[in-house]
Amino acid sequence: MSDYLSSLVAAYDMSTINPVNLAPNTYGSNNGTGSGLDSTNIVQGVGGGKATRYNGSDEHTDFNSPFQSVFRGSFSIACFFRADDGQPAATERIFGSRDSVGDDSWVFAYIATTGHIVFGYNSEGNDATYTTSNSLANGANPYRFICCVADSSIAGNGGLKIYLDDELAPNNPSYPGDTSSVVFSEFTSESNMFVGAYNNDGSTISRFAGCIDSPMIFSSALTETQVKDVMHLTRTGRLL
Repeated sequence: MSDYLSSLVAAYDMSTINPVNLAPNTYGSNNGTGSGLDSTNIVQGVGGGKATRYNGSDEHTDFNSPFQSVFRGSFSIACFFRADDGQPAATERIFGSRDSVGDDSWVFAYIATTGHIVFGYNSEGNDATYTTSNSLANGANPYRFICCVADSSIAGNGGLKIYLDDELAPNNPSYPGDTSSVVFSEFTSESNMFVGAYNNDGSTISRFAGCIDSPMIFSSALTETQVKDVMHLTRTGRLL
């Protein structure tokens, strides 16, 4: 088993409305639960597989875990996504959760109305943000692979990164993923991770319109080479 596969704690089969976690090192009993979904939401995914389609208004998937211990160190979150609109009328979260008890802790990725993708992380009031400098195309987009990487060994720029497809996405200089103020070990959350929406401390907001396939969570900061490997192996159905 490749080193990075030993850190795979969640890998969801999106061919059912309640996706099963296929990861070899599952993090508790955290199969997913679809909300507002039925069999018509299961559509063609990447490489012959299946994906879940979200309508952007009342549908999402709950992963039934906040992944607190995972997010207290280096981690990576990846999936294939196909946005109905790369420059939506309102912010759309690909995934995310927030717990405001005490000081805020959150993890999210969203598509801004400008088409930029934003990866945010906050550990008990100390946050970092990585924003892409390039925008998604206006209107319907093809499937893209995203991997958001948080590296707790970097106390500064690049502590957060976004990979799009198989390369590092250039960042907005104002949002370079600077983790110099972040203490990863303080991350505290009881809010389950959602895909297709944002779990805002129990309220579901910023829903995503489009398709999501093969969401994965790793308890390590994937390297660029590993991101490429994960993307290509997942696309061909050979990761697991």
